[in-house]
Amino acid sequence: KQDDSQALLQALSERQENTSDHALIAEQSRIEDALVRITKKKADLTHDISDIKENKDLIKQKTDQLSQALSQRRLEERDLLNEKKFEQTNQSRLKAQLQQCQQDITNLESILSSHVSQDSIQQLPQWEEQLQDALQHKTASQERLVQLRFEIEDYE
Repeated sequence: KQDDSQALLQALSERQENTSDHALIAEQSRIEDALVRITKKKADLTHDISDIKENKDLIKQKTDQLSQALSQRRLEERDLLNEKKFEQTNQSRLKAQLQQCQQDITNLESILSSHVSQDSIQQLPQWEEQLQDALQHKTASQERLVQLRFEIEDYE
């Protein structure tokens, strides 16, 4: 009986080992399947991370481009505002210069008008003398005319 028991025990032990081997093989197969899924999931995640890094780099690149464009536009805006301010200042200066020129023209016209009047006033005594001479000459001519008429009447 002991031999039977031992044989039975050994058979049971072998069966347990076979069952255990089958269980281990099944467990190993399940673990290998899980490992394949994990490896695939890792590859997918690595690909996603790579895409995110590329997108991050692309987004950073576009952000940098937009930032540069914004800086350029701000610089252009500042330049245009400075140019506008300069033009306004220049326009004000030109208006003031135009007003000054118009005032100078008015003053020169006034001086010129006054100068002509002064010349006329200075020549007035000379013109009066010429008028007196002309009147005396006229009177002398009229007297001579009257005298000649009398002489003509005397001859007739």
